[in-house]
Amino acid sequence: MISKMANYYASKGSQVTLMRWTNSAHNSFYKIHPSVEMLSLDIGASSKNIFEGLRNNWKRIKTLNTAMRHVGPDVVISFQTVQNVISLLATRGLNIPIIVSERFDPSTEDLKYVWKILRQILYPSAFRVVVQTEAASCYFSNKVRRLVKVIPNPVEIETNVDEKSSADPKTHKNILAMGRLVSQKGFDMLIRAFSTIANKNPNWSLTIWGEGPLRLDLESLIYNLGLHERVHLPGLTDNVFREMHQADLFVLSSRYEGFPNVLLEAMACGLPVISFDCQSGPKELIQNKVNGILVTAGDVNALASEMDRLMTEESERRRLAMRAAEIKEQYSMKNIMKLWDDFLDEIINPE
Repeated sequence: MISKMANYYASKGSQVTLMRWTNSAHNSFYKIHPSVEMLSLDIGASSKNIFEGLRNNWKRIKTLNTAMRHVGPDVVISFQTVQNVISLLATRGLNIPIIVSERFDPSTEDLKYVWKILRQILYPSAFRVVVQTEAASCYFSNKVRRLVKVIPNPVEIETNVDEKSSADPKTHKNILAMGRLVSQKGFDMLIRAFSTIANKNPNWSLTIWGEGPLRLDLESLIYNLGLHERVHLPGLTDNVFREMHQADLFVLSSRYEGFPNVLLEAMACGLPVISFDCQSGPKELIQNKVNGILVTAGDVNALASEMDRLMTEESERRRLAMRAAEIKEQYSMKNIMKLWDDFLDEIINPE
């Protein structure tokens, strides 16, 4: 989202400075507009102990403060909790409006206790707090909640991919899932759910794109369940939308989420989707049984039942897919950035 916003405002002629904690040797994975000024601050080193942590964070505050004084921005937008806390400390006394943005559900975020405390102490001093879902806003105290603005992520679908023909006569079908191979994503539950219905649906397979520390655990689970020919972990993909256009059903099995971009992308691609109704995220996108299916969070049997139903009911998959694709307009770059435009205009050009 950071690169999308930087590119958007740079293309409109705004002066945009992107401050990175890493050094210049770490190139951005995303393409950045040529007019965006990139400042690599080299303050991203990890800390081995509490004393090193205090020293590193003091360096971050001082370095950011100096950089802010040099750039003199009209407004600062910070992303993610640790960076938000450091940025709030670094801009104290500079009279620069700072917007902090939470990209996860704070109630489920894996964060050290000290950062949670500092967040509660410092967020009331922010000019505004941006979250991606209404559910995420409920985490905060009333003092912080009065500053909250809900702005979700936009979706941009690549058009240079080959869409699957609606007349495709193939009998083999594929369930798609995507994400880091970590506990949060619940791929162990998805694999178990698939294992209970695999024999009933011999022409279906499950493909989970992604990489992470649980690869060996998941591979072992797949082998023990006798699914090594039906469940695939191909690793990372260089074209998410190509895989989505070639799939027949998408499943989000997360134990928790912030704002599930991959679910939004799957729906915008016109895939029928099933998701656990975890605390934050999926219910913002899915109207149950209208444009997708919500299943009680963590209920593997219920997930298996809904997967089995959609795997056998092609007409229902088509109906859900058509309704899912309607979300593309609501979450378009144009509409989401209009929310940011109006929001920033209120801050920079108050009446």
